[in-house]
Amino acid sequence: MEFDVSFIDPLDVLNTGQVTENKKENKKVTAAHNSISALEYIMAITAEEWDLIAHYNIKKFGMGHINVGVPLTCVKLHKQGKVPSEKQMNKAVEIREKAYASGFDFVS
Repeated sequence: MEFDVSFIDPLDVLNTGQVTENKKENKKVTAAHNSISALEYIMAITAEEWDLIAHYNIKKFGMGHINVGVPLTCVKLHKQGKVPSEKQMNKAVEIREKAYASGFDFVS
């Protein structure tokens, strides 16, 4: 099958370097979007709920465990404006979901 591509402007065609650069840029945009989504998720949960998740997890994991520290970091975000790292934000989402799956219940 033959195609006539003579109407395509050379400026509309990407070279290999441009394709690679676009992929890198898309990864950066996706990472930024995921960070913003995680931050919005954390902010939508009250400091009180994050504190209760931390205390719920103390019983299971002990005070120094990440499943306690990360929710407490979320409390600091609400109370002191201290923004967690991207890794902590992603972990916070996971920790909250696991707490609910294992029996935690927050009644506001």
